[in-house]
Amino acid sequence: MKKPFRKKIFLLLALFVFFVSIYWLTSSEGQIYRGDTAWARYEMTKSMVERFDLSIPAGLGIQGIDGREYHWGDIGQSLLAVPFYIVGKHIDTPENYVSIMNQFFGAATASIIFLLVISLGYSYRASLYITFFYGLGTIAWPYAKSPFEHTVETFFVLLSVHFMTLSTLRKRLKYLILSSFSIGIAFLTRSTSLLLVPS
Repeated sequence: MKKPFRKKIFLLLALFVFFVSIYWLTSSEGQIYRGDTAWARYEMTKSMVERFDLSIPAGLGIQGIDGREYHWGDIGQSLLAVPFYIVGKHIDTPENYVSIMNQFFGAATASIIFLLVISLGYSYRASLYITFFYGLGTIAWPYAKSPFEHTVETFFVLLSVHFMTLSTLRKRLKYLILSSFSIGIAFLTRSTSLLLVPS
């Protein structure tokens, strides 16, 4: 393994651990209780795991033609929460583990910023500065502690941009495919991501 690659991987993992720690230590408990949308999204995740179904308890969603209720939002974040739910179910309470999902995606987003800036040709120092400015000096920090889907959407949008940049620089089809896949997940998480496709 080449030394620059090892250095990049080390910094990437260190940034991820640092931001997960900061976001987790500054968050409050029970993020999914902060709104009807977050709770309905959690109930859809629970329904997927427990019953292999998408319906949620009455009073939390909108009624479908089959008489059952469904979450009115996009399905992406509920799908991505499934591993957190399963881990929480076997260790503690699923609610607590689902509520920390955005902290992981927030930290991963900061790590993607670092990779993106490096891929554009900037130095490690400049990349670290920009990553810290993004992770600690923007609305990314509060959003990483919230139950909303903006953090997950931002992660997949930036991941798509990163792969598109690599596709442009290295002329490889696999990066274009990964970029398309990433923007697709962003769209499933929040349909407004479709507005980014033309750019």
